[in-house]
Amino acid sequence: MKLRHQGLLLIGVPLACQFLFVGTLIVALLNLEKAAAKEAYAKQLLSKADDLRNSLGLSYLALSTMKISGSPEYLSTFQNARLELNRKLDGLRTLSKKDSRAAEIFADHINTMTHLVELLDQGIQDKQDPKYIHLSFARFLNEHELMEELTLNLHKLAAGSMEIHKRYAPLVNEFSPQAASQRAHLRTVIVAGLVLNAALALFLVITFSRTTTKRLDQLNSNMDKFAAGQVELSPVDGDDEIAVIDQKFRVVATARQESDEMRRSILNMVSHDMRSPLTSLHGTLEMTLQNAYGELEPKLIKTLTKCDSEIMRLIRLANDLLDAELIHEGKFEIQIEDNFIDNIVLQSINAVKGMADQRGITIKQDFEEGLEVRCDADRIVQVLVNLLSNALKYAPKESTVIVRASEQNAVVKVEVVDQGAGISEVDKARVFEKFEQLDQSHDTRKQGKGLGLSICKTLVEKHGGTIGVESAPGKGATFWFTLLR
Repeated sequence: MKLRHQGLLLIGVPLACQFLFVGTLIVALLNLEKAAAKEAYAKQLLSKADDLRNSLGLSYLALSTMKISGSPEYLSTFQNARLELNRKLDGLRTLSKKDSRAAEIFADHINTMTHLVELLDQGIQDKQDPKYIHLSFARFLNEHELMEELTLNLHKLAAGSMEIHKRYAPLVNEFSPQAASQRAHLRTVIVAGLVLNAALALFLVITFSRTTTKRLDQLNSNMDKFAAGQVELSPVDGDDEIAVIDQKFRVVATARQESDEMRRSILNMVSHDMRSPLTSLHGTLEMTLQNAYGELEPKLIKTLTKCDSEIMRLIRLANDLLDAELIHEGKFEIQIEDNFIDNIVLQSINAVKGMADQRGITIKQDFEEGLEVRCDADRIVQVLVNLLSNALKYAPKESTVIVRASEQNAVVKVEVVDQGAGISEVDKARVFEKFEQLDQSHDTRKQGKGLGLSICKTLVEKHGGTIGVESAPGKGATFWFTLLR
């Protein structure tokens, strides 16, 4: 499975469970709200029914009081109670019609109340003439059939009220446990949803992380093997992005191995097939310049000196390539001994004397004799020769190059100062990097491969010292390094 598919699965499955959980939660909340609404509706029905029954009783009481006392003052009280009774009866009738079950339960009860209201209306006659009120009530009491019907309906109303409470009160009580059940169910859904979602996410993470981590470890192991120089790398199983990266890495590793083998072959060729003949030729030219084969004309001496300088440049280039390879493979070693700095400087100046003479440049020394440092003399000569060669290369003809050395606390600082064009801030930041060359003049840029200063930096740092440059455009350059005393 591709990593992107695993990622979608890691996100999608918990997300789907989350949607399911939220949906279930919404349904539970809706059921809870529905149960609460039913409970409130049932309570409202019972409350209105009881209120209507009480109002009906008060209306009959007001009528009886008015008839018995014969006082017209109670007529207004009765009329107000009668209007309020109609309003409450209409309200109960409208409320009960909202639910078919409630309409069925309250139908007979509402009919009984309606009939009692009609009887109540018959109980008051000549209400516009107060002097007949007492007589009307007496006549009302003497009407046996009306009293019998009134009594019958009052009993029916009481029985209906009891029946409503008997049948509808459990309905109210039913909603309260239902609401409590819904709340308990809601809590269960929340807890179960959280636990399930967390467990599922944890399961997916553990499952995929195990396989992915195992294969990433294999890829990392291949990288470690390659860094250690091993070519036999175990392939990573699967067809996802990790396997593709591993496949491409092994292709690159194989190509790198082939490139390293080719590089070693070239370096061996440089070491044996080029450096040895150049060294031999350099020795022959030195003997010739020393008149070992007879006196030489000045013009020939100048030509042979130039040839010898170029041969030495090629030898230094070959040495730089071999040193760079040793540094790359970690096989570069130095032998630390006590040495006098003046001997090292003298050897270095003699090594570049031909180049200095060719350009008419004077090399001056500025240091006290007897300065002692701990170093590998041959390697520090190599560093100083490289710095002097660069100074002679970029310095103007007929100018002066100065070699200074001075004590600074626990180190000796060696400086090579030229009067060249100087180095910009941008070049100073990269001058010690491998294969970097300063773009100062067209005729000198092609005389090296940018390895010398990089090797100098490595050599000085292996001695525990530091190396740097101080310069500004048009003001020459001062390359310096420090050595422990």
